[in-house]
Amino acid sequence: MQYRYEDAFLVKKVSEEELGQIELAAIEEAQKLGITDAYYMERYVKARVYVEIAQRHIEADGMKEKLDVYKDEMDRYYRFSQTNSPSNIATIPVARG
Repeated sequence: MQYRYEDAFLVKKVSEEELGQIELAAIEEAQKLGITDAYYMERYVKARVYVEIAQRHIEADGMKEKLDVYKDEMDRYYRFSQTNSPSNIATIPVARG
């Protein structure tokens, strides 16, 4: 696994192997969305992993609330990655003379 997951309540609901597969799928999804900044990539992937686990176990107590929180976080970091990433900052050539 590439990232460390702090939400033990969610992470303990899946095996290490499942977690690795979910993470890999989330990384591939983030790359397809064009997220290139490492900070926003990590935040997006973690939120996506939490969303996936929560969706699998939605019937558990409190899972709906966690799902909503992580979906919002995932969307927020995707939006940030599209506007604040250094790769999205246009460079303007400066005429020197």
